[in-house]
Amino acid sequence: MKGLARIGSIALFAFASSCADPVGCDVCRTTAIANVFVRDSADLPVVGVPVELRTYLQVCGLDLRGGEGAMVTGADGHRRILMSSLYSPHTARCVVVTVNPESDPAQPSARAEFPANVQFRAEDGSPRDSVRLDVVVSRNGN
Repeated sequence: MKGLARIGSIALFAFASSCADPVGCDVCRTTAIANVFVRDSADLPVVGVPVELRTYLQVCGLDLRGGEGAMVTGADGHRRILMSSLYSPHTARCVVVTVNPESDPAQPSARAEFPANVQFRAEDGSPRDSVRLDVVVSRNGN
């Protein structure tokens, strides 16, 4: 029985330490919330356009940490997006916002990189907003 207790203790220690550093593991799911505002160059909200987010640990394009697929902006050009990551709590230092990732010709398109400190934390149900991102796009034909 003592051997079984030791194995259980070792397994618990390995489980706890596996989430101590930003290494991938399913039980380490963390989230962050981004408020994205899409406006055109005339400062009018862009309604109904898909927005996609990707976060990176330090440098844009390297070490993808999380994000969310295309979510559509509302009547005010705003979309509050819950981003997920399979890494333990960490701070992403770059967010890439792609407006209209499918390149629908009826919608404006843009890609913007933001140096930001996005706090990914354990999913605990507490309300929080991690970052605000304001994107300005050109309307087609302008």
